[in-house]
Amino acid sequence: MIKNPSKMSSRNWETNGYLKKNIRLLFSKLIDLQHRLIPIPIFLWRYIYSFKFSYDFFITRFYGQECFMSSYYDKKRINGNSRSNLDYWSSRESLYWHYWRFNDKNKSRLLDLYYSFPNLFKGRVLEIGFGIGRYYSFLRDLTSFDKYYGLEANYFCIKESENNFPEVSFINKSINQFDKNFIDENEIDSVYIFGGVLFYLSPKELDNFFLKVINCKNILILDEGADQDLKRKDNTIMFNFSDRIAKMWNKKVEEIVKFKIKKRGGIYSAILLRNN
Repeated sequence: MIKNPSKMSSRNWETNGYLKKNIRLLFSKLIDLQHRLIPIPIFLWRYIYSFKFSYDFFITRFYGQECFMSSYYDKKRINGNSRSNLDYWSSRESLYWHYWRFNDKNKSRLLDLYYSFPNLFKGRVLEIGFGIGRYYSFLRDLTSFDKYYGLEANYFCIKESENNFPEVSFINKSINQFDKNFIDENEIDSVYIFGGVLFYLSPKELDNFFLKVINCKNILILDEGADQDLKRKDNTIMFNFSDRIAKMWNKKVEEIVKFKIKKRGGIYSAILLRNN
């Protein structure tokens, strides 16, 4: 009997796909076990991922991702309670994520904005979720600011950043703890929010945050936001920022949105909201 070649190739494809999936799963479990029992010391991890090649290269990128997943989705704490997102992002463990992703910057988008809106990158700036300066390290080489503030809930990130960026004034508070009078008292021109910071908030927390920064001239958000509020499987929310801010500024959406571009999946690569 002559076998159908199309069925044979289909069967081979399914077998190869099954093998690849299980090999990946095996390596994921091995990395998870290694990272829990004998994690690479932070100083060595920092050195490894200080090179852009380390993030771009498949093996080191996969390894970094699996180490992050091992920590982020670990539901056990010392007291036995479930971990919240803030528990992880406020921990020393999160330094592994920050250094792994340090060279993953949306540089081309920032350059587009810099040449289109040069005044956006001057004056007095507050960055929400400074981390270890992933974006500021690029901006500092591009331009100079009158004053730069970094709001960061993670004490360990701030300790790492203070040595690298002594010119930055750090605020060791979460978004919910942020002082509502800070914008006015420090005459902040622009608020930067880079790389997925606000989607951990509830709608009420987000509205409260925007009320605190409502008097600034510009709000720049990268890699976050959508045309409508979208709750995802991990309980994060991609928010419609434009409508919220327009209502607070008592303006039409088209009056405040000065730059907006999407990436795959309908998420915004960048959105600039300006109150003028």
